[in-house]
Amino acid sequence: MKYLFCLTVLSFLIFQDAEAQHNYRPAYIVDLKSDTLKGFIDYKEWENNPKQISFKSNLNQSAPTQFSAANMVAFGINGAEYYHKFIVSKSKGQTNPNKLSIGIDTGKTTDTAFLKVVVAGKSVSLFSLTDDIKTRYYITSTEDRQAHELDYYIFYIAENNVKVQTLFTFRNQLKLVADHYNKDSAKLTEDIKYANYRERDLREVVDLINGESSQSFTPPGVFGARVFAGAGARFNKLNAGGGGAFFPNGTNQSVTSPVVSAGADFFLNKYTKKFVFRAEIEYSGSHFTIPSTVIDGGGTTASLDFKQYNVSVVPQVIYNVYSTDQFKVFLDGGIALNFSSYNKYAYQVNFNNVSTTSTPNYPALLHYWNMFRLGTGVVIGEKVQINASYGLSAPISSSHAYDVKISYYQFGVNYLF
Repeated sequence: MKYLFCLTVLSFLIFQDAEAQHNYRPAYIVDLKSDTLKGFIDYKEWENNPKQISFKSNLNQSAPTQFSAANMVAFGINGAEYYHKFIVSKSKGQTNPNKLSIGIDTGKTTDTAFLKVVVAGKSVSLFSLTDDIKTRYYITSTEDRQAHELDYYIFYIAENNVKVQTLFTFRNQLKLVADHYNKDSAKLTEDIKYANYRERDLREVVDLINGESSQSFTPPGVFGARVFAGAGARFNKLNAGGGGAFFPNGTNQSVTSPVVSAGADFFLNKYTKKFVFRAEIEYSGSHFTIPSTVIDGGGTTASLDFKQYNVSVVPQVIYNVYSTDQFKVFLDGGIALNFSSYNKYAYQVNFNNVSTTSTPNYPALLHYWNMFRLGTGVVIGEKVQINASYGLSAPISSSHAYDVKISYYQFGVNYLF
């Protein structure tokens, strides 16, 4: 495990320099004169709406120019995210269940912010604003270019912090907007009546208000996916123990086995690829042998020889601690859900070379078991992934009288399609 530990430490050291990373993507800004400047923006996986961005007119520019609300009115990362500057009123009431106020909090504050475009419509447009408090949604119209917050309140109505009240005020706001544009249909009425305060529901309502024939623009989204296939080597360690009529505690055997894998990666943001959710399936076959081992402290020995054929389904979360277009360093963690089959095996006991007994299918080995797994690795050129992982010791038998456990190191190479 020391090698995996060293790789993990190295990854964290690289992470300390993560602020030096850049991810310049084709983009534009609109300055205060309404001139559009094309170039590249250092695109981050922004949790909150950005207040400032780094811009280069070309990638050879040595130092980026900083743009903020003081010198631009809009910007966009081509094919990904688009922002417009507004002076907005922001509600201060929390929606986090752990931070709700006692009684409704209708307090608001004024801010100059870049709102993210959700729908740019012929009649009505929808925007979002996320900060350290919560995510808010805003609408504008062709008659009123000011951004109005869609109000949504959650609060405790009793001091015992038990009963929660929710006010879906935004539904009435949307109904007034729909009436203003003479939009009245059974589907629109139903959608507004049951809309939740989330992007999907609000986007659908705004699209209906704009009408199917409108030239609405909706950013294509940043979710992405890819598939991969790979191969590697697994260095297994079998541990058995329980003393008495089984094996002495500490009995172990190491064996190397090949492993092949395939799966899919899913990105919250395909342009930054900071977080990756991986669904992987692996196959390996291992031949474990515990040679004749003294038991009972006398001349009696025991041995065990079995083959395990294992299919693993491994959901994982991958975090790129260092990321450029051509090189990434990542950490990952997950759980291996293992489905195993075995050959016809037997536990053999030799009594002082006088007689031998053989007990078929003993010890009873599990056909399903799971194991936690930690890993690290690098991605080279967006196509080749070199990985190392450690499978934490996990039992493959449910007996309380003895232990049979497996742990492993695994090293492999994946090709990313």
